[in-house]
Amino acid sequence: MTPRYNTKHGRGTRFDEAVSATNPHPFVTNGAVSGRENPYEVGQLDAERIVRFRADRPTFAVYSYATPIAWRASDGSWVMPNERYSSSTSCHQSVTRSMLRGVTVESI
Repeated sequence: MTPRYNTKHGRGTRFDEAVSATNPHPFVTNGAVSGRENPYEVGQLDAERIVRFRADRPTFAVYSYATPIAWRASDGSWVMPNERYSSSTSCHQSVTRSMLRGVTVESI
C-alpha cells in the first residue's frame, strides 16, 4: 500500500520520509505531490528535458501534478529541472530540494 501524507502544496509535509536519497519509495499526498517508482510520464517537461529524462532511465521520480520535478537516475544520481512552473509547483520543488539537501543534485 502506498503511504498517503497529509499535506497540501508541500506545507507541513512528512513525505521527506519517502524521498530518501538512497532508498526512495512511492507516496501520495492530499495535494498534488507524489513519488513514483519506474516513472514514465513527462508532463510539462520541455523536449530537451524529456530526452534527458528518458536517457536517465529513472528508477524513481517526485511529481508535481503530472510533471517530474526530481528523479533518481538508474545510476543512482539525482536530477532536478531548474524550470519554473506554477506557484504551487515552485513550492513542491522547494520542499523536494530541501529533502535532498546534502545530496549532489544535478540541475538541468
